[in-house]
This record gives sequence, structure tokens and C-alpha cells, in this order.
Amino acid sequence: MILQELLFPKIGETAKDMYIRCDFDENSLNTTEKRLTMKNRQTVWFDTYFNSFSVEKWNKWTVVNTVKLHLTLKGAFEVALTRFEIDGDGLAKYVLSGDSVSCSETREFQFTYPPCLSQGVLAFEITALEKNSEFHGGAYYAEIDESSLPEVNLALCICTYRREDYIRNTIAMLQRDVFGNKDSPLHGRLRVYIADNGRTLKSEDTVNDEIWLFPNINAGGSGGFTRAMIEALEEREKTSLTHIVLMDDDVVFTADALERTYTFLRALKPDNRNIILGGAMLRIDRPYLQHGAGETWRVNGTVFGKINYDMRVLADVVRNEIEDGSNQLAWWFCCFPISSPQDDILSIPIFFQYDDIDFNQRHRDMAKVTLNGVCLWHESFNKKQSLWKEYYAIRNRLVICALHGSDAEFTPLFVQRLLGGVVLRNILLYRYKCAWLALRAVEDWFKGFEWLAAQDPDTLHREVMASVYKPAPLGELPVVFNYESYKQNKEWEKEGRIRRLFRRMTLNGLFLPANRQGVIIPARNPIHGCLYRAGSALNYDEESGRGFMVYRNIKEFLRVCMAYLRMVKKIRRLFTETVKSYRESYPQYKTESFWRGYLGV
Repeated sequence: MILQELLFPKIGETAKDMYIRCDFDENSLNTTEKRLTMKNRQTVWFDTYFNSFSVEKWNKWTVVNTVKLHLTLKGAFEVALTRFEIDGDGLAKYVLSGDSVSCSETREFQFTYPPCLSQGVLAFEITALEKNSEFHGGAYYAEIDESSLPEVNLALCICTYRREDYIRNTIAMLQRDVFGNKDSPLHGRLRVYIADNGRTLKSEDTVNDEIWLFPNINAGGSGGFTRAMIEALEEREKTSLTHIVLMDDDVVFTADALERTYTFLRALKPDNRNIILGGAMLRIDRPYLQHGAGETWRVNGTVFGKINYDMRVLADVVRNEIEDGSNQLAWWFCCFPISSPQDDILSIPIFFQYDDIDFNQRHRDMAKVTLNGVCLWHESFNKKQSLWKEYYAIRNRLVICALHGSDAEFTPLFVQRLLGGVVLRNILLYRYKCAWLALRAVEDWFKGFEWLAAQDPDTLHREVMASVYKPAPLGELPVVFNYESYKQNKEWEKEGRIRRLFRRMTLNGLFLPANRQGVIIPARNPIHGCLYRAGSALNYDEESGRGFMVYRNIKEFLRVCMAYLRMVKKIRRLFTETVKSYRESYPQYKTESFWRGYLGV
């Protein structure tokens, strides 16, 4: 049984070291014919993100205990089998065996790793012993009777909103590498269900009977993913679907990520088949840099795991496979089993953000697993930040905390501090609209599931987006943009303790006369000190090249503060009742019957 194919980097690939490590010119690599021509004494290392083998996880979770390496070669080579693990703060390398092979014609060679290895990752390296020796690919294998393994059929569920180019590229890739490729292990084992919240795709965008498109109301990610899952579950009996894979729309991925998922699921030990398998997110702009792989959620926040790992660096590749107790896998790539159409897998009507946390927390008993090479590429989150998202970040966070947080952690004081921190940050930045939106988020949380379910999600979403500052081209703003001034404010000079204390005591100079106008500050992660005694500011967003103006307004400051104090009283009075309401009504808002009515299907 093939466990993992060896992958070649594409021509022009900016992160070749994620595949193979060697010095080679473009003429020596032919990815179409899967051939790398090597010079005499040239060494190629396969201890990489895509071509090392995560033996620790395969040994723990699957029936695989002995791994073989099949290589297709022509010429003369030295082949060394290796294993790597983290040893303290360093990296330990073990050479397990070394062999010399030669052949005048292209042929396949087999090498066997010692059985029952249970730590780190496996890899290998090859050294050409004569010029023009050729490497033609290979794979990690295991001798397993595949007829004894369970059947696995995947439903790829995608929610999209006006991301036509991404979706068409995904469909084209799957058509080429899966549906049109009989050698793919996923051929005949994959169906795709796309919920189109923007209703901008057309039936001709799908190219075969394995890809289904469903126009949907704009009910956000929670509504789109749920619609796709409902459609997949409806077809389950005739398609024998066993697992669902939820995936974002604005991503780039390869069929190999799904193929590795499929193979890993087939080989799971019987007692381990009820796991959730997640994919890592890497950045499109820096394709070697990992945004995260697994997360840990608690009431006081979500922590991304293994953030900013460089997947060209061997130590990060090995460290990436250490299981760290993550209890949350994001829905940018999340695979889980379905045992019946009534499974507790549908979302709740919260539109955007925290729907995946709700899912993972209701399935706390299911182990959360990631695997090197199961990944996708996504735009940096810095490019996707918007002021209106804080409404969902607060409201939905409180919903999930009410459902899954412990009574010891989720308290009225927690809500007061969460809201107070957001409100204070925004009023000190003169972003009074954002402070009001945060107050509205808590107000809407108090209204419960019944109110949420009664709203038209698209109308509410438009109201939320319209309630904050709208960035405009710099030429339309009253302040002339000066990059040097912006750079100085972005890097804000270090303050002495006395000055910092005075600034804070005066609420950033709010009640002192303004002595500056049109200060240029970063729109993302601004420093309060930049606005000390400023009467107005231009908030500049480097990612979009746009900005918006804010103005100091003491009356508005006082109005927001009074509204916050009134909200504190409401939190103390209604917190317990609200939490109880969410927990009691929770089951009815994740059912198929509710969602069909909500979505009008």
C-alpha cells in the first residue's frame, strides 16, 4: 500500500526546500516526466516538509509499523535511510542504513526502515556516484492487505462568497489530478459540494457529476458550510460517504493533501477511527511560512499552534510533528467522520467566526491530529482584517463561551473586562464607531438564539459593515499622506516611565488642548501614544493603500463611557439568565430541520 508519494517541486517554485534540498539548475529538473538528473557526487536530501515521513504519528494512530521506501533510479547511487527527532533544544539525526545501488536502465529499488519506530520523522538522502544519474520519484510503502481496511469516501464541502477565480482554479486542479486521473487513490472516492453564498457561480463552472453547486443565501460561513454538509448527507446513502472535509474557498491546495488524508484515514487503527484531521495553513505570499497547525481554545482566548514555522528548515519540520494537545482545528481544512445522517455536525446560525470552535468543543472527545504535508495556502490574515469583524469576534465569542466555557472561567466579570478592553482601546484611538459596535455585539448576545435565528443574516451583516469607518483612497482624504511621518508613528519612540504614567493618567491627553492635527498612524495595531494630544488622525492601511479619518470628540467619549457603565449593570443583571438560555436552546439550532427552514431549502 502506498502511504505517501514523493513530490517534485514545480518549475519556478519559490520554496523548493519544502520538497528537496540540493543545488540544481532548472534544466536538471523535469517535473512533467518526474526526473531529476544529478551530477557526480551530488547529494539530494529528502528530509523536507513534503517528503519526510511522519513515522511517530503513523505508528501511533495507524496499523502501519514497518515502512518501506521505493525509489525509481537510473545510474549509480548511495542511499541512506535517516530519522530525525527533537533532542532538547536541538535536532538529532540517526543514519539507519546505507546501501549502494546501480543500474543502466530505470528500475525500482526497495529499502526497509527498522520496524516499530515511534519517534520523529523518517527521511533519506541519495548521492550520485556517476554523472547523469537520474532520480525518477518513489513513495513510502507498507505491506498491508488493503482488503482488510475500511472504505473511505470523502465529501469536500466548500462555502464561497464571490471567490470565483479561486473556486474555478480548485475545480480545474481536481479535474486534472483526481477526477481525470485514474491513478489517483481518490479517483471515484471524492465528491465536491459547493455552497455559493454570493450566487455568482454558474452551473457550467462545474465540469462533472462529482462536483455539485448550490446557490445559497448569504448566511456566512456557518450557513454555507452547513448547506454543503446537508447536501452531502442527503446523498450519503447512494455515494457511501464516510468523511466530510470542510475547506475555505480562498485557498490554494494540491490533490496530494487530500490523498494523504484519504490514505491516513484508511490505515487508522479501529480504536482511532473517530478522530478529526486538520490541515495546516501556510501563507500565499510566503509559501514556506506556516500561519498555524492546530489551535488551543479556552475562554480567555485562542492560541494558534506552531505559528511562523519555516517549512524550509528541518528543525521546524520535525518540531511541527510534535503533538501539543491542540483542542481545535480550524475549518480552513478540517476532516471528520460521519456515522449517520443525524450526526451532531451541523453549525449554529452565528454567520462568521467561532463556528469551527463550537464544532470542536462539542466534540471534545475526538482526538485532533495534524500531519506534515496536509496543508493549504491562504492569504495572510493581515490582508483580511476589517473593523466590522470585531462585532462577530465579540458576539460569537460570548455565544461559544456560554455554550462551552466553564462556570469558573466564563463569568460576568470576564465579559465586563473583555468589553471594557475593546471599548477603551477604541475610544482612546477616537474610533467611537468601533466602540459602539462592540457595545452592540454584547447587546445582541443578550438577545439569544431566537433573535439570531429570526434575523436576515445578509441584512444584519450589511448593517454591521456600514456601522464602522469605510477606508477611502488617500487622495480623497483631507490629510496629505507623508510616509516618513507615518513610519515614525508606526515605530513610536520609547517612552520614559514618568511620561507614560502621565499620558495614561490624562487618558492619552484627551482633556488637554490638542496641539497636533492629521497625525498619520497605522490602521492595524496602532499605538495609543501616537495620538497623544492629537485632534485628528489619518489611519493608513498598508495592505490596501487606503485610509480613514478619526477626530477627537470628548462628548462622544463621555457618551460611550456612560453606555459602557449601563452595559455593565445589564451584564451583572442578565448574565446567568442569558447563559442558561443559550445552553437550553442550543440543541434545536444545530438540527437539519432548523437549517432547512433558515436557509429556505
